[in-house]
Amino acid sequence: MNSTFGQNHSINFKIFDGDVSGGAPAQSQVLRDRVTSQGERIFDVKVTINKTTMPGYSQEFAAATIVHEIMHCYFNANKTYYNNQFKQHQTMAEEYIESMKSAVTDIFPNMPAKDAYALTMNGFNDMFENNLTGWNALLTKYNLTTQEIYNTQVAYKSSAQNAPGTKCPPKQP
Repeated sequence: MNSTFGQNHSINFKIFDGDVSGGAPAQSQVLRDRVTSQGERIFDVKVTINKTTMPGYSQEFAAATIVHEIMHCYFNANKTYYNNQFKQHQTMAEEYIESMKSAVTDIFPNMPAKDAYALTMNGFNDMFENNLTGWNALLTKYNLTTQEIYNTQVAYKSSAQNAPGTKCPPKQP
């Protein structure tokens, strides 16, 4: 990923607060992907963080969400299943779960590994709906159930005092 985002100054990744359709925690959108007459590629991608729901979620959930969206940007920048979220989710599940989980646990080293895997799998609903065999293989590999993933995600999205995770600071006016 560093070769995509860290070395190329014509790839612009920006994060904004805003409205997200369907109540999802975030969404990625390619704004511009073209090659100039000088042969330079210009790639602008925007990640919108749901300004209504995300401030109430834990920092761990927010971190896992941002890692997920970064992966979509990475795939789109490299033309890997360009703008095909289902295929990108399958590729994330098959090849990148460990790296995504590590990105979250590097920030939150005391987070239980099982929780980090469950949060990393947030957004893979289309796999559950369209590739049950792949989904079940993922559950087996990480010793999780669909219910455990759901419960973990709900818990880290909870603003209850006893909920796991680090509360996001209140939004400044």
